[in-house]
Amino acid sequence: SEFVRRIALKEADKVIKKMKIKKGLSSAVFVILLIFAWGITIIGSLSKNAKYNNYIKLAEDSVDKQLYLQSIEYYEKAYEIKSKKKVYKEILASYDSYLEELQTEDGEIIDPAGAETKCLEFLEKAVSIYPEDSEYWTRLIELNIKEENYNNAYLYAKKGKRRSRKSGTAD
Repeated sequence: SEFVRRIALKEADKVIKKMKIKKGLSSAVFVILLIFAWGITIIGSLSKNAKYNNYIKLAEDSVDKQLYLQSIEYYEKAYEIKSKKKVYKEILASYDSYLEELQTEDGEIIDPAGAETKCLEFLEKAVSIYPEDSEYWTRLIELNIKEENYNNAYLYAKKGKRRSRKSGTAD
């Protein structure tokens, strides 16, 4: 009976050792999977940053070449990756430069691509995203006045003033 007990204890020790090895192995596998998942997340983040920076660079190059509509497309792609207000400001600047370029000596805009309409749509979106920013409201009002949409200009001025009161930045 003592002999059987010793054999049983030896067998139990073997089973416990195997369980410890399996437990250690599963812990190691878990740690490796965790590291792998973090690696993928970090690489994805770096890739996102690289894409964002690339779009910004392409947009800036397009502005330098006076390809304003192309720059707007690149800035919009960058904004989809990182919603930064600075990028929206650059989009507005590109629209302004393009519309200025299309302006004739008598102040009329020759706009075959419909950029003025696109700019108005952009500004409407901008004031909904950044209602506290008076620059967007001002440009929206100015463009409506230029297009002789006085009723819209008045309504936007009224809305902009109401929004600026709420945010405490009345202009």
